[in-house]
Amino acid sequence: MTTGDFEAQRAPFAKILERLQSLRLGSIDELDFDARTRLFTALLRAGRQPPQEDAEKEARRKEILFTLGEIWRAVSDERRAALLIAASGRTEPAMKMLQRAGEWQEAAALAAREGRHADAARLFEQHQDYSSALEPWRAAGDLRAALRVALLAGNLEAVRELATAVGPKGARELLLRHKQGDLYLDLLAGRGDFVEIGRLYERAEQWLDAAQAYERAGRTLKAAECLRKAGDLAGMERLVAAEAELRLARGDLPAAGEVLRKFGLHERAFDLARERRPDLAFQWLQQAGLDEQALGFAQASARRSRESGDLGEAARWCERAGDLPAAAQSWIEAGRPEEALRLYEQLGSWELAGDAALAAGQHDRAIELFRRAGVPEPEARAARRS
Repeated sequence: MTTGDFEAQRAPFAKILERLQSLRLGSIDELDFDARTRLFTALLRAGRQPPQEDAEKEARRKEILFTLGEIWRAVSDERRAALLIAASGRTEPAMKMLQRAGEWQEAAALAAREGRHADAARLFEQHQDYSSALEPWRAAGDLRAALRVALLAGNLEAVRELATAVGPKGARELLLRHKQGDLYLDLLAGRGDFVEIGRLYERAEQWLDAAQAYERAGRTLKAAECLRKAGDLAGMERLVAAEAELRLARGDLPAAGEVLRKFGLHERAFDLARERRPDLAFQWLQQAGLDEQALGFAQASARRSRESGDLGEAARWCERAGDLPAAAQSWIEAGRPEEALRLYEQLGSWELAGDAALAAGQHDRAIELFRRAGVPEPEARAARRS
C-alpha cells in the first residue's frame, strides 16, 4: 500500500470489506493468524495517514477512513469502527456506534471535539456524570442547563456563579427544587426584588420575615397583613396608621379611613373623620356594627347643630338617629316643610303631613292628607290654614 495514494487504496479496501461482510465474523480473532496480522497492519497504516492540504485529496482520504471503519464494523469492533467513521466526518453515526459499544465517554469526547457541546453534555447527564456535563453545557451557551447539573453535582461554587448569571427569574424553579432557597433569596436581594422575597416568606408562612421584606419594598399594607398574621398587632397598627396618614396628606380622607377599617381599626377611622366628615364617621360606625356608638354620636351631633342654630343639619342628624318626629319638627323650623312632609308621611302622621303640605304650598295634597287623617271638612281646614 502506497501511503497517500488514496485512489489506489480504494479498490483493495473495498474488496476486503466485501469479503469480510460476507463472512459475518463475530471478531477479528476468527481470522487465521497471518490474515489477521496482515489486515491489522494494513488498517493501522491506512488509518494513520495524515490530513491533506488539497481539498480533493482530503475528501478521498476521508472516504478511505470511512471504508476502514466499515471494515472494523464487519469484524464487530464497534469502537475502532466508530473512531474511524468519526474521523471521516460522519459524527452522528459514529456517536451511535460508540454508545452501542458501551463507550459513551468516547462518544461524549467525540461530540465535544466536533463542537457538539450540547450532545456531549446530554451524554454525561444520561449517565449521571453531572460534574463532567457542566463545562459542555457552558460551552453550548445553555447556562440554565449548566446550573441544573451544577446543582445535581453539588458544586455550590458553580451554582452561585451560574445562578447569578441566569438571574432570579431563570434560576428560581431550579434553586427551589434543589432546596437552595437561601441562595435564591440572596439573588433577589441583590436585585432589590423585595416583593418576591416577601412572597416566598409568605408561602413559607414566615410572616415576620415577609413583613420586613414587603416594608422594604414599600408595600406597607402587605407588610401590615403579614404582621397581623404573625400576631404583631402593634406593628400592624403602626404601619396602617402611617399609610392612613399618607392618604390623608393627599387629601383623600375616605381612602385613609378605608385603610384603617380594613384592618379593624374602626375607632381610629372614626376619630379621623368625626371632625372632618362627621357624616362619614357615622356611616363607618354603622358599617362596623357599632350601632350604640353611632346612635350616641348622631344624637350628640343633632344637639350641637341645634345649639349652633343650624336647624337643617340638626334635622339630618335626627334622621340619622332615627328620631323622625324631631327631624320633621327641625325641618319645619328650618323652613323646609317639604322635607317635614316626607317624614310625616313615612310616620303615617297624616294630619301633620297635611299641615306640612300646606306650608309647602301643596294645597290639593294637603286636602288629600287631611281627608286620609279623618279630619272633618278637609277643604275648610285647608282654607283656614292657607
